[in-house]
Amino acid sequence: MHILHITTFLQGGAGCAITDLALNQAATGHEVTVVTSRRGEGDYGNYPQWLEKLSAAGIDVLQVDSTFKRDVALHISAFRHLRETLAGRELSLIHTHAAIPSMLALLLRSDSKRRVPILQTMHGWGIRKDALQAATDIALMSAVDVVVTPSAASKRLLERLGVRSDHMSIVPYGVGPLRLSAEPPELDLLRRWRSGGYTVLVCVGTVGSRKNQRLLIEAIADSKAPVRLACAIVGEGEDVPTLRAMVQQTGIDARVHFFGYQPDAARFLDAADWLVLPSNDEGLPLSILEAYRAGMPVIGSDIPEIAEIVVPHETGILFRAGNRESLVEALSTAANLGADARSRMGLAASGLWTERYSLERMLSGYAELYESLVKLPG
Repeated sequence: MHILHITTFLQGGAGCAITDLALNQAATGHEVTVVTSRRGEGDYGNYPQWLEKLSAAGIDVLQVDSTFKRDVALHISAFRHLRETLAGRELSLIHTHAAIPSMLALLLRSDSKRRVPILQTMHGWGIRKDALQAATDIALMSAVDVVVTPSAASKRLLERLGVRSDHMSIVPYGVGPLRLSAEPPELDLLRRWRSGGYTVLVCVGTVGSRKNQRLLIEAIADSKAPVRLACAIVGEGEDVPTLRAMVQQTGIDARVHFFGYQPDAARFLDAADWLVLPSNDEGLPLSILEAYRAGMPVIGSDIPEIAEIVVPHETGILFRAGNRESLVEALSTAANLGADARSRMGLAASGLWTERYSLERMLSGYAELYESLVKLPG
């Protein structure tokens, strides 16, 4: 098959899932092309590690302007560029990874002499859409052949927004075994924290309102929070300067550190005790799956997408989303938990990764969907 992936950006968990899919498909003999936006926009952009992995595998990566911005002129320009670049290649299936990429896929299909199946993965709904944007995205999702969500919670959300249940499938994200690389020197600070008797937290993701690191900093600085808590915040984003200033003003700068973008962020789990995810919005957090793979329990907000995969008192602790007092209570519980109890949680987390969230399960789920779509009458 010739599989065309169209995404907004190769970024974060979605970028990892797309890259893993494309690499596996190429390794099993399929022709694979990946399309992404050329220029970043605010906190959004392509992670160099995903571009490098695709390039190293010989996979074509086409960067256009734009699969992200809601600008009709740019959409038409991108469509023309793709039509010209892909001329003469017979596409077997188009896999899109957001609604605007689906618009480009529908344009490409309308220009084709044969019906090409289109599958869209809705990696996350986001919290910045206005009513018109939401209605546009739902209409585009309803026009493709099938919509995939990484979680049951995301599927229920789309049902409430108007996408038919029988038009959707669930394929959870999966992560493969960790391939050890050189240990980042930044881990020395985390190890010093641990040797000093601190409970070490790590929070991974784009720093901004969606991941809500502000709440975590407020909770650590709270007078009722344990004083021997330390936190590594891994990721970049528009809120970093403001949150750095907040950390200094509250006097916790000796135990809260910003590490910026790290291509090997999962390695930070090696030197921490808990992953903390205080998010307001998620699809299916890849960072939790990576923590489970490492045998690490999770402290997470109780938004549906996190509550779906964190089992309270078994693989982690949930707190009320957006509630500082509830997060302080969760942090206190984590800090006071004995090593044996935390180890039991870690073992349960590792078992859940093996059972539900391995890379093999994700690849198998998509392979079955692809096979069913290419068999549809054209």
